[in-house]
Amino acid sequence: MPAESPYTFRHALLREAAYSLQLPSRRAGLHAAAFEALEASAGGRPGDTEEIHASDAFAEDLAEHARKSGREDLAPTERLYLRRAARCAARRFAHDLAVRLWVRAGEGSTGEEAADAFDHAASVELSSGRSARAEPLCRRALGAAREVGSPRLEARVLSTLGTSLRALGRTAECEDVLRQAIRLARGAQDRRTERAAMTNLANLLLETSRTSEAEVILEAALEACRDAGDRHWEGRVRLNLATLFRMSGRLSRAERAYREALVAIRAAGDLRSEGVLLANLGMLLKETGRYAPAMSRLRRAIRIHEAIGDRQFLVIAQGGLANLLSSVGRKPEAVAMFEKAIATGRETGNRRGLAYAQGNLAELREGTSPVAQTSARYEEVIGILHSLSDARGEGTFRGRYAAFLIRAGRRNKACAVWERGLELLEAAGDPTALADAVERIRRTCTETGTGPLDP
Repeated sequence: MPAESPYTFRHALLREAAYSLQLPSRRAGLHAAAFEALEASAGGRPGDTEEIHASDAFAEDLAEHARKSGREDLAPTERLYLRRAARCAARRFAHDLAVRLWVRAGEGSTGEEAADAFDHAASVELSSGRSARAEPLCRRALGAAREVGSPRLEARVLSTLGTSLRALGRTAECEDVLRQAIRLARGAQDRRTERAAMTNLANLLLETSRTSEAEVILEAALEACRDAGDRHWEGRVRLNLATLFRMSGRLSRAERAYREALVAIRAAGDLRSEGVLLANLGMLLKETGRYAPAMSRLRRAIRIHEAIGDRQFLVIAQGGLANLLSSVGRKPEAVAMFEKAIATGRETGNRRGLAYAQGNLAELREGTSPVAQTSARYEEVIGILHSLSDARGEGTFRGRYAAFLIRAGRRNKACAVWERGLELLEAAGDPTALADAVERIRRTCTETGTGPLDP
């Protein structure tokens, strides 16, 4: 029999009964004694850093013992262990627990400490794809940062808020917030926050078809990463540059950039970015006709996002895999995967991912759904992408909708839909998307014998 067995309770109710029989002062003293013994056995008190410490395995218990001890001198220590427990939970991808712990730490703090805790809680919500829940936490963090007059901390919180607004599709507000973050970070000489906000802004510009400006910002961010020796963030910037190359038709350059980024991202142990990269690389391989490796990358991306609880980017990987399954003739599997992507998009509020999945599913079901129903689906998708200022996406789906209308015998409406779609694709700066859409319209007109469609 282990030496400690005689001192354990056979049932939790017995333990709670024995605990409740103790006088409050006695209980507080026992918690203080337990705190001191546990902290000493775990190697003493750690600093408030990211560095792993032996006490991290007991950090939540230590925080609870400090709280229940009732000792005012242990209140700062309670918050220290709450923060360490929150970081530990986040490393395990225990997102709900991490958020609860960060919020507790924030609510027990004031000033910069509170702002930092709420900002961390918001970041964890974003990591799990819960952008709508991240925004109010950002607002609490922002209020605390502004109350103490810390431009450095305000910039960091604004960068996090911008990420949330971008995921929620609030494009204009997001751009304003990110430009504020860059100005404040630059003034406070916080280069890391500046690089993060620049990268977020570049992604927004790319999504709204301002490719040239996005490329300039990403190249500047990449240079700043090299100057600072920040290999971790360099990998993320390279990933975003690769996606920009892919979306502007520079596929060979994009593939090289993805593979370079993957080395840095894996060296940093950044699973979330690895999942994003593999999904994008899978889509590029699909676009260049390499279906088997594309399937492998997309499935791996889905496994990563599911394992770490990141549903924000899961919808993108699911939609990419569904498109690939459709391309290789596996229609029932493609439909099921599109439906999964749509459910994930609705759950997370990822309107762009939702719109793409809905539009691709509408195209897949064209032959089996009534004309009016398919038209309504396309128009809903086009409306969402228009509200997001996604010229490339809106132009692409206008091209698909126009082709559908030609086949349905509604040539006049097809002409109007395609006229705007062509304008958007020409402005988006993606020659591959433009060429694909033009070829689709040409081929549809030939197959239906209707002659060229002149917008």
